[in-house]
Amino acid sequence: MQYDWSGVRTRRIARAKMAACVIITMVAVSAPILALKEGSLSVPWLMSARG
Repeated sequence: MQYDWSGVRTRRIARAKMAACVIITMVAVSAPILALKEGSLSVPWLMSARG
């Protein structure tokens, strides 16, 4: 009986996609928070937008 690798591969790809989405979301959420913590030197566009 031949082992079905296709199911394993698709599951692994789905898990990798999920992990990538989670990491990207975490980075997108934490980036502005870290920038605000460090001060506005790292994000000059934030100060110009504020006025």
